Amino acid sequence: MLDFKNIVDNSIIICPSLIKDSLVKEHSYSYFTKRIKFICKEEILSELYPNYDYNAVIDIKNKYDYPLFTSDEIVNNLKYLEYYVGNNERLKQLKNDKDDLDKKGYKKINPLFKQLFVNKTIYVYGYFPIDQELNNLLALLNVKANYLSDDNNYLANKCCYNY
Repeated sequence: MLDFKNIVDNSIIICPSLIKDSLVKEHSYSYFTKRIKFICKEEILSELYPNYDYNAVIDIKNKYDYPLFTSDEIVNNLKYLEYYVGNNERLKQLKNDKDDLDKKGYKKINPLFKQLFVNKTIYVYGYFPIDQELNNLLALLNVKANYLSDDNNYLANKCCYNY
């Protein structure tokens, strides 16, 4: 398991959600009273990219007469659209829809999320250093992370990383 003696006070540990609860529990039982925030890659994704209000789903549903499930899926994926480069008609239509929803004020973003990582030591536990998605997120946050190794093969027993 993770050795909290080597973790700096007031730091952030990025770990998979499958082991996050175990790490929080272990930290609370440890004798080290360090302020550590645990966060998973999915939480970073959801906070870093803008989310849309439920009214945006209704707006897309009414505009195209799509089922609610389809409209919800379209709106949930619009947040990643600004990073795609393409020149087809459907992509242009989606970009226009995204701009319309932004103008209507349905876009929700947490402007203080990046401040959470300022002046903090960032550790990554449970993800491989070659995880390109996580590396891209860390680059967007403008942070350098320290990758921690897995002692006693804990992750292989706890998670689904048995290949």
